[in-house]
Amino acid sequence: MSTVFLKVLNMSIAASWLVLAALCARLLLRRAPGWVACLLWAMVAVRLVCPFSFESAFSLIPGSETVPQNIAVSAVPSIDSGVRAVNRAVNPVILHFFAPDAAAGEYPLQILIPAVAAVWLAGTAVTLLYGFVGYMKLRKAVSASIPAGEHVMVCDEIAAPFILGVLKPMIYVPSSICGKTLECVIRHENAHLKRRDQIWKPLGFLLLSVYWFNPLCWLAFILLCRDIETACDERVIRDMDKDAKAAYSQAILECSFPGKTFAAYPLAFGEVGVKGRVKNVLAYKKPSFWTILIAVIVCIIFAACLLTDPFSAKSLSGKLGVSMDMAVSEANRSPRSDGHFMAVDYDVLRIEKKKNKTTVYAWVFCEEYSFDGVDITVESSSHIPTAVTFDTSDEGSDSSAYDVIEYWQPRDGSYYAQDIRDRFPAALWLKALDPSGAARQKENCMQAAREYYGEGTG
Repeated sequence: MSTVFLKVLNMSIAASWLVLAALCARLLLRRAPGWVACLLWAMVAVRLVCPFSFESAFSLIPGSETVPQNIAVSAVPSIDSGVRAVNRAVNPVILHFFAPDAAAGEYPLQILIPAVAAVWLAGTAVTLLYGFVGYMKLRKAVSASIPAGEHVMVCDEIAAPFILGVLKPMIYVPSSICGKTLECVIRHENAHLKRRDQIWKPLGFLLLSVYWFNPLCWLAFILLCRDIETACDERVIRDMDKDAKAAYSQAILECSFPGKTFAAYPLAFGEVGVKGRVKNVLAYKKPSFWTILIAVIVCIIFAACLLTDPFSAKSLSGKLGVSMDMAVSEANRSPRSDGHFMAVDYDVLRIEKKKNKTTVYAWVFCEEYSFDGVDITVESSSHIPTAVTFDTSDEGSDSSAYDVIEYWQPRDGSYYAQDIRDRFPAALWLKALDPSGAARQKENCMQAAREYYGEGTG
């Protein structure tokens, strides 16, 4: 359960960046069609659902592994959010309260994480139960409804019109609604059915039940409900004249009621954002071709930059991975390395391929260890941004590794930052100047040393 919770937590953190980006995009695209905002929230949902992600050089997600799976038994418990200020604020607190006493075999996070995971599971169950109880109450309220047209039922026990049901949805309207108001309501709810909104809102609530601990997910769900209604309004009024829009706005006001924006059900006509919806309806103008084109381009950029992860060490597989291991080990080995075990860990920032050359930009951590039969001693250690360029012209050959063209590292002192800016792509400057991943990389290397000497002394 702890492993599942940590996975959900990491997916939540990654998706939070999408939520923030979607909030900014909504402001920039406020003149765009309402369905564009719904598409942005759909991308957030994809990030929350998929346990994996493609990696690309365009990714703007700060950290691909924010909370390591072995944090409960880590000698240096820490997170790597990808934002230096966050790491500096959070990691000292984690280390102060949860630093393990390895000698005594005590790892506080081994107790805390399962407890937090249990709270998360209980919260998910409570949220789902809340949605189910609300659904059953509505089912009971409309049990005495009578048919009044295709997919339309009239009921005396409800205060406002709504859609209920997923596979076989029905439109329920109060018996007090008639005339123009009823016509507007039916058109609006049929637009919901054509857009399959009776499926998307419950799915959004299901995701909210899993990620209930993230306030940004609550905000995203509330805004999704608003954007669904806005998109539906626009679908209904896009061919209406001024008088028809006024009548539609009046229908929204007449059917408005204080709704629960975090409920899974129902899709209610006057439930959310009534004031904003009326304002949008009265001021609505068909978006121009260029507005729609710009919105689509923004969505494509949004997907490319925020639905993908930055390159990480696991991206270096096969021949390139072997080549990187050999290059780093050889560059860091010295005459004093004889008899020592060397462990290497690297976080890949980007892989660039140009013709017959491939350059790997990475944070490289390297440590050498000695073992006296009792204790493991760190003999040397380095953590430095590195650019390694390989000759990949013989990619199809039988050789086990590529030849190294250049192994580059910045100079120390006052030259350090400028060297990085001169050598690294501009998009990588902040990542290359952020050493906050050292604690996690150090633990990975130390774990490798423990396994090596444990086998050697076994």
